[in-house]
Amino acid sequence: MEAWEPESHLENAWEAVRDFYQARPSAPRKLRGISTELFASMFKAAPDSLTESCPIWSCLEVEP
Repeated sequence: MEAWEPESHLENAWEAVRDFYQARPSAPRKLRGISTELFASMFKAAPDSLTESCPIWSCLEVEP
């Protein structure tokens, strides 16, 4: 199920993000080295065979 929030519900989003990172300073903040196409591929349905590998997971880097 997909839900969209009205813009008025997002007024404090920046504060919520700031509070999240203040509470979790080691949480990754930014994905780098990833193309839009590669990022989108992360949200595809799981393969029928869970033994198949997906190239996205072998090249994803996170920046603390």
